[in-house]
Amino acid sequence: GNGGLLETWGLDFCADFTPQAPYLVKNDTLLVQPGGLRLVENETLLSEDEDNTAGELTYTVVDPPQHGTLVWFNNDLPAGGTFRQTSINAGNVWYVHNGDGSEYDDFSFVVEDGTGGWISITQFNIKMDADAPIATEDIALDQQIRVFPNPTSGLVTLEMPASLNEAMQVQVYNLQGQALQLREAPSGQERLELDLSNFPNGLYFLTITAGKETITKKVTLQR
Repeated sequence: GNGGLLETWGLDFCADFTPQAPYLVKNDTLLVQPGGLRLVENETLLSEDEDNTAGELTYTVVDPPQHGTLVWFNNDLPAGGTFRQTSINAGNVWYVHNGDGSEYDDFSFVVEDGTGGWISITQFNIKMDADAPIATEDIALDQQIRVFPNPTSGLVTLEMPASLNEAMQVQVYNLQGQALQLREAPSGQERLELDLSNFPNGLYFLTITAGKETITKKVTLQR
């Protein structure tokens, strides 16, 4: 038929929905032993949202700690690093003090819910306290020990918290299952260096034993 002229138009919204911003339920000071580590649990840091689940609440680090490291699984969290409320709830976020004699530390963050709601820059406080609980038993050995650099051109560093109250034994194996090197670290030692420079390029396995627990980490030697 013949065309027409649209003189007026409008939109009808079928739902009256206003997204709710997330809000802080808990933001309490975390007590950590000097040189130790402690989980950041939902008893000390908890955000909630009326419209979104814990898995949709994302924390972004604005200023990282100055006297330690914030860790999610085996990943350091620098400025811009992210983790979710579900990670806190599951015990996958923790703080490691560097043992420099400092009494206080902190980090700041924002929280976003993915639908436009957010919590503005907020500070989380940390206090070193010799009487603070030792939390290493709550964190799997695999998550407490960092291995870097990986890949490596020869030297490999194992880093563990001073509060790991177990002597540690590290055995290096090649892909054929041959034991190539054995190193030991006493309780309280925070670093152990391995030299793989005499071995050919390839994949190696570090079998790490502390107390009754044994884990294996992979390292790639690449020159």
